[in-house]
Amino acid sequence: MLRSGDRSFVDRFSLLFGGCAVDGPGVDLPVVEGVVEVDASRGEARIEVIGGEVADPEGLVLAVFADDGVERLSRRGAWLELAARVDSGWHMAVRGNEVVTRAAAPWQYVAGAILVHRAMAAQADVTFVHAAGVEIAGEAVLFVGPREAGKTTVAMGLATRGYRFLGDEVGAIRLSGPSVLPFPRAAGVRPGPRSTSTDGVVDRPTLPVERFADGTSKTLVPSSYLGTVPQGESIRFGRVVVLSGRASRPRLTDLDAAPGNVRYLAPVKSMPFSTSSGLKTLRLLRAASAVRWHQLTAGTPDDTITLIERRFATT
Repeated sequence: MLRSGDRSFVDRFSLLFGGCAVDGPGVDLPVVEGVVEVDASRGEARIEVIGGEVADPEGLVLAVFADDGVERLSRRGAWLELAARVDSGWHMAVRGNEVVTRAAAPWQYVAGAILVHRAMAAQADVTFVHAAGVEIAGEAVLFVGPREAGKTTVAMGLATRGYRFLGDEVGAIRLSGPSVLPFPRAAGVRPGPRSTSTDGVVDRPTLPVERFADGTSKTLVPSSYLGTVPQGESIRFGRVVVLSGRASRPRLTDLDAAPGNVRYLAPVKSMPFSTSSGLKTLRLLRAASAVRWHQLTAGTPDDTITLIERRFATT
């Protein structure tokens, strides 16, 4: 649930995460409410999270923005001040479930990240990992690997060939089952090679482009363009594909379902702050041992996606 009088923030949040919305909370889902207010006269944005308790909410905020160079600055009374080492615009104060940041800073990004990570950490039966996913032959297939390994390229290519889309950057694994839930945030597509089947989607002139401080950019493709799995439906967790390097021709090999493979299912930053973090780790280990594992050396996007289709759609 989101409450904010800032229309631009609500529109941006809806663009990114509107596909994750449900009509109402289910009996097994925690209710997390975000309140975002902007005070132009004071140059501040205030974010408050109500419900969905987590362990150490201040530590969660610090962890979420650690890659942006944010670190502890000082503590003034009940408030913990955080700031970036390089960018002076990154300055925020945290007190329990409240965060205040400068309105001149990228506050919309800050508010969205805090709210989404708090909602993820509050899920007792779901762990969230860095992955892209699609449904193939009735099974959830998660693609994992380092940043820019090609997870989005493969998942988008399969989705635009008719396979149902589960998510771009986040895989939501329901540990009882196990199964995979859709997490259809808008897909962020970087410039570069991609499957020809995605051209008609990504090249639409009306799609927004998100630009970053390092000069890179992503085209944001709403999940509604990608044939997503409806909210509330879960897909049996069947396979994990580890992306590892590139070659002139794609190669897909089987991996042993060893417990050590769980390291490839890297949890998102907020998972250690879930109140059931330790239990989730043990259950994720069990889930990882129950699925089939593969290693993928990617070739051209079209050849890679065709290989995956041949292997998974017919078995």
